[in-house]
Amino acid sequence: MERQIIPEIAAALEDHGAASNVLRKVRQTRALNLEFMAEAYAELERLGAHHWLLGTIGSWRDGMTDAEVLDQLKAINAGTFRFDLIASTSSDAA
Repeated sequence: MERQIIPEIAAALEDHGAASNVLRKVRQTRALNLEFMAEAYAELERLGAHHWLLGTIGSWRDGMTDAEVLDQLKAINAGTFRFDLIASTSSDAA
């Protein structure tokens, strides 16, 4: 699953105008690790990426499964990402 996430991150970086040396490094990456994800996050943040994209990358191995991250990255890159906001009306939520 990790090998499928890398091209999605590369696509997001390319869409946001990342430098060619950054894209080259991403495309040469064969395994995800925290350092790689932190670098991708920092570059996308620098480029002004949407907070949902940053949140997806930031949630890898910290609240989301690889499958969830992959699905969200694909949807974000395709422009089809949707989220459901559920607001609690319970008095217990306060």
